[in-house]
Amino acid sequence: ILMGGSIAESKGQHELIEAAKLLKSDKEHEYKIHFAGKARPEYLEKLKCMVIQYELAHMVEFEGFKDNMNQIWAKADIAVVCSRAEAFGRVTVEAMLSGALVIGANTAGTSELIDNMKTGLLYKQGDSRDLASTIKYAAQNNKMMKKIAYEGQKQAEEKYTSVRNAKEIVQAYQEILRIYG
Repeated sequence: ILMGGSIAESKGQHELIEAAKLLKSDKEHEYKIHFAGKARPEYLEKLKCMVIQYELAHMVEFEGFKDNMNQIWAKADIAVVCSRAEAFGRVTVEAMLSGALVIGANTAGTSELIDNMKTGLLYKQGDSRDLASTIKYAAQNNKMMKKIAYEGQKQAEEKYTSVRNAKEIVQAYQEILRIYG
């Protein structure tokens, strides 16, 4: 499981650690959670204290900032996005493009990018029990989740590539020039 991007309270890494606390008793599956990204020092210290308090050192790893996120995403089976509010959700799209199953909070841009049970899974933001339950459901339904991850990747490739983005910007400028030029 990978949570990539800025490590800050608004991004919700603490929710994933709370969920890990619940998942550590799952005897059927072994979970390994990685956090990759630049961290706010005070918040990182809080997260590390949670890991120690909940006895999760065997499950949780903080990797720090990485400049090769595409390679990091490619290793993930599940990507988690816990943000309270994302305007667009670049991290969500990066995770989808990697082919990982994306589990995201049902808020803002994340919920607009993920079609629940079709291109990813949504959980109730702020509810670590629901997040843990969603992760466990994904682990128990691996075959179905691979199909959902594939659909998410396909959607991201069709809608959110830099090539498509550039074409749409050019089309917008051409339309503006046609009207006002």
